[in-house]
Amino acid sequence: MDLDMAAHVVTGAVALRVFAGDIRALGTRLLSAGVRVGAAQLAAQHRRGKAAASNEGTDVQPLERD
Repeated sequence: MDLDMAAHVVTGAVALRVFAGDIRALGTRLLSAGVRVGAAQLAAQHRRGKAAASNEGTDVQPLERD
């Protein structure tokens, strides 16, 4: 490994160390945004009603109670 290659490796390692915190924060924000979207969808589904949500796209009819 010559001196030029070693300089590139060191530069890459320093850049990775500098940006690692930002990358981790961005990943955390994206993950939390996904959780919020999923929670909102579940809440909307719950507000529509369990019977309406469970029968969508199926041919099975719910049992009628006496």
